[in-house]
Amino acid sequence: MTTLSTRRLATAAAILVTTSSAFANNLCQHLGVDPASLTNGQMFMETSAGWQPFDSLAAYDIRSRTRLHFAYVVRSNSDNDRSGVLVIKSNRPAKQTDKDAVTKRVLLTRQGVSADPGCPPLDYLPNQEAYVSTDAYVDYHDYPARDTMALRRNDDGKTIYRFHFSYRSGVKNGCVRTDDQSYDAFPLNWNSNRAQTSYDSTVVATGSYSVVGLFIPAPSPLEGSADHRTEFKKYSTSGTLSCTEFYLPADSADYSIRINDLEGRELPPSNRRLPEQRWPR
Repeated sequence: MTTLSTRRLATAAAILVTTSSAFANNLCQHLGVDPASLTNGQMFMETSAGWQPFDSLAAYDIRSRTRLHFAYVVRSNSDNDRSGVLVIKSNRPAKQTDKDAVTKRVLLTRQGVSADPGCPPLDYLPNQEAYVSTDAYVDYHDYPARDTMALRRNDDGKTIYRFHFSYRSGVKNGCVRTDDQSYDAFPLNWNSNRAQTSYDSTVVATGSYSVVGLFIPAPSPLEGSADHRTEFKKYSTSGTLSCTEFYLPADSADYSIRINDLEGRELPPSNRRLPEQRWPR
């Protein structure tokens, strides 16, 4: 009986491994490429000719407001699977005909996001999205400020706080908020989750400015741009691989896209964050 039970357990384990392997191999198959060839940070766009590697919208004919479909590749740098949150930021150069409603506000959206087990529930946002002023967005993420006129106006500060949420972090070994501002490794690494939501490349790479900078602020990274949109998407790898899909409304070929993986880290012993992925390259 013991031998038979042992064999049954071994067979069941083999089936489980085979099934998991097959699932991992089939993951991202819709992209039309060998999943084994995919690397972390690649992005694809669905076109009339199927999924194509994405370098720039300039390669496509976009004449009117179009809902574009993308797939972003997350590949774990170890044999262990991981989950996390992507910050997807997009905008375009402003036009002379753009109104303030397009240039001076940011759309915050988190469609399809749910709370991780054991983490606090998400705060309420109507239809899971909201607009805030560009000034409030910069004050909150780039400095980060607790209270400014921009954050108080229309309760934008409260709206931004509700937009952010807690998720289960493998790096932090527990629930952590997407706007967590604790340093990655004080005093040598001043970066944080909150800094990754900035449109300022310096803040993303090295961490938020000091609140003292509010008195002599750096030029706004959103100045001269329009159609600002920040989206959160959660992912979970299987067989070390995940293809996270998202949609982007676009009305021209001038859009830039930036993606930050809040859980992405360099290979040990470094704990530094993976660099922001940007398109056009």
